[in-house]
Amino acid sequence: MIISQFFVVIERRSGMRILVTGDSLIARHEQLDQPMINYCLQQQLTRLEIVNTAISGSNSQDLLQNWKTFFPNNEFSAVFLLIGTNDLALHKQIPLKKFQTNLLQIIKRLKHIYPTANLCLITPPAVDESKQKWRNNQLIAQYTEIMLQTATQNLIKSINLQAAMLAGGSFPAITKGILNDGLHFGLAGYQLLANLIKQQLLTTSSSLSVKITSYHPQTTNDFSLLLAADPDLKQITRYVANGSCFAAKNQQNQLVGLIILSKLTKNQAEILNLTVIPSQRRRGIGRQLIKHAIGWAAEHQLQQLFLGTGSTSYSALALYQRCGFRLDAIQTNYFIEHYQQPIWENGCWLKDRLWLVYDLK
Repeated sequence: MIISQFFVVIERRSGMRILVTGDSLIARHEQLDQPMINYCLQQQLTRLEIVNTAISGSNSQDLLQNWKTFFPNNEFSAVFLLIGTNDLALHKQIPLKKFQTNLLQIIKRLKHIYPTANLCLITPPAVDESKQKWRNNQLIAQYTEIMLQTATQNLIKSINLQAAMLAGGSFPAITKGILNDGLHFGLAGYQLLANLIKQQLLTTSSSLSVKITSYHPQTTNDFSLLLAADPDLKQITRYVANGSCFAAKNQQNQLVGLIILSKLTKNQAEILNLTVIPSQRRRGIGRQLIKHAIGWAAEHQLQQLFLGTGSTSYSALALYQRCGFRLDAIQTNYFIEHYQQPIWENGCWLKDRLWLVYDLK
């Protein structure tokens, strides 16, 4: 029942636009007039908008060298990247350590240009070793492990395509496509991959589209919302008066989130408060507010955007890092020295403040 409700949500959404890219497994048409993966996805999600920039034969190095070809500077709800198939090929292999370094660079860039998109790495597929002489499943497993570890460490999603293929009862028949080379699969393989991508879109589908505009907090409800992120009313009153505030409102024009920013220097600014009403959390509103803040900083030709958060604010830390922020400094005992009452969060006594920075240079 939950799955069927998800499909209804996807069908009704108008802003679900995704990017799929990588090598020939994403690029191949299999005699269709469009990439086979596009066809399989749209058979199930008819209103899903898909941008496909994959190029046959590409590897992680090609992505870095031809970045704008693979990753257009547009807005996407999600980005799916299938890479590694050519990196591990024995006749043109990129060493595992170099592959990992490339992955880290790719993820860093993706977070920078798509700060609010859900990012997902797709591993190379399993191969039929009786037909495929340049790749074997043991080697694929090594590159897959690096991909999954890198994705986890950088707080992005991943799809283990090799494991999913091997778990199916029809392998190696699933690898049979027009080429029938043990690597490039046909309809059955693309249907499996489309299903895996669709499952990842479950998270994206719950996002709420909001309108973000300038705003001046003045009501009791406004300040109650800001107090959820910062318990010091005096500080809030001070930066509301001097900062730039933006409100996120839903289609019913109801306030669902706030963000307040302030310039530190001519090149730097700080996010002073970011808060979303509890009933609307985990719906992408925080991401959209952060994206707006990054755009605001870019419009003002700033080079860095900072924010401070508690060391025990685990969900917030994950969100900020998914949006491209990096840890810059630690202020030990900040919350002990600056707040009269102890603050408890996630079962921990909050003591230290973490500074994170988003580099716009």
